[in-house]
Amino acid sequence: MTPHFCSSHSSRVQEKAKLSSTNLDSLFGSAESFETCMFKYDSVHGQWKHHEIKVKDEKTLLCGEKPVTVFGIRNPEDIPWAEAGADFVAESTGVFTDKDKAAAHLKGGAKKVFISAPSSIVLAQRDLCIPGCDVVWNL
Repeated sequence: MTPHFCSSHSSRVQEKAKLSSTNLDSLFGSAESFETCMFKYDSVHGQWKHHEIKVKDEKTLLCGEKPVTVFGIRNPEDIPWAEAGADFVAESTGVFTDKDKAAAHLKGGAKKVFISAPSSIVLAQRDLCIPGCDVVWNL
């Protein structure tokens, strides 16, 4: 499965789950400034220690040699997750914290959405395996 992230929260998730990211959506939209700094100097999760982070172009970061596309699209429905091959999306912007709002990623083509922020309903880990459960809280 290929994860796709909605903020630089991906550094901590990747570290814990041994995942790699190929796409990133940022409300700030550019690889050139904010996202590079967030990966290198995140005050919550600490410095990125896995690969050197470089800016390839305005929409692409290089994590080591691996390109990570930065979409910069505010509305989750408009993010081309299906075209990007997203198996799941980690929603960690803090904006789309309820099921209906986070489900907008499904309209963009994501197969499953995990909300990392506290939500109004907290699901247990067992719910990750329930068929038909497309939005899961507390990653």
